[in-house]
Amino acid sequence: MLAVTLAWIVFVLVEFLGIVGFLTNVFLIITIVRWKHYRFPSFLIIGSLAVADTYHCLHTSTYFYPPIVNLGTGSDPLLGWILVMNALDWTAWGITLTHMIGLSFDRFLAIVKYNHYKLYVTSRRVALLIAAAWAIEGTLALVLASTQSCCPMVPKPDLLSFDFIKIDRWTNKTGIVHTVNWYSYVYMPQEVIAMFLLLVLNPISVLTLYRRSKKAAGLCSSSGRRFRRDLRVYLQIGVVIAVFFAYMTAYYLTINLKLTNRLGVTLFNSLLYNINNMINPLVYVTINKHLRAHFWNTISFGLIPIPRRRRVDSLASPCASRRGTIVVRPERSETLTSVSSA
Repeated sequence: MLAVTLAWIVFVLVEFLGIVGFLTNVFLIITIVRWKHYRFPSFLIIGSLAVADTYHCLHTSTYFYPPIVNLGTGSDPLLGWILVMNALDWTAWGITLTHMIGLSFDRFLAIVKYNHYKLYVTSRRVALLIAAAWAIEGTLALVLASTQSCCPMVPKPDLLSFDFIKIDRWTNKTGIVHTVNWYSYVYMPQEVIAMFLLLVLNPISVLTLYRRSKKAAGLCSSSGRRFRRDLRVYLQIGVVIAVFFAYMTAYYLTINLKLTNRLGVTLFNSLLYNINNMINPLVYVTINKHLRAHFWNTISFGLIPIPRRRRVDSLASPCASRRGTIVVRPERSETLTSVSSA
């Protein structure tokens, strides 16, 4: 009885995370498009990643997690709708992997090569890379699903799993028996490469930020303002990458230590997977005040107004007070102008 009660509690929690993640990712996409944040390369990657996360949240809420909704259906693992959902899920997962690498590279170049960042990274180049990623990942998933040459993934039949299994031996519609798990050959290398690059690029970015913090101790120079800006941006993406890396680490430890049959481990992985899909919009909105204002305006359908920007730069005011000056932010320029006080 206790196990069944626990299963239903996790069921409600996972469904809640999936629904919240779906809605917040949808509103994040609308915000990026409506307020033209897509003009910036980083937001192009974030918006495309939100599309993949939207499907992941929808997928986990209606199919994989938890299998309690599929109990007693006797579903054939090769039914067309299952293969379609598998193909879409594989595509979204491939996009998640490639975009996590893209975000890491974007922040690495912005922090380590900040003087040449705009030469290397442009919105057009990022858009082309995103389109190529969707085309390649979509084609791979379509081939695997249409030829039924990859193991279908179906919910475990028992109540307490909250996980899925890969069918390692199945017969396709032509009667050919398959035993090769092509999923491992196609997606596992992407997962390993993604984890390796995250493990290499992000510590370098963090170390570079730390060294620049030493040089920008006064925080009154242009380098100090650049450091604060880079730190805020990296915090947004760094938290997202950290959660993703935590999920991937737990996932591979579970597989390699053969803990997939442990209920507690399975529940933890399921919850961490859903948190990974729904946390992105919350992190961006929490740290980025301009995106937060636009997001709340969007989610309230315009009822919550966007605050007007203050003319006095609060970040520079401590330095200004020491110099006896007031720093004024011009309305149509990004340059800060110092006006001596009387």
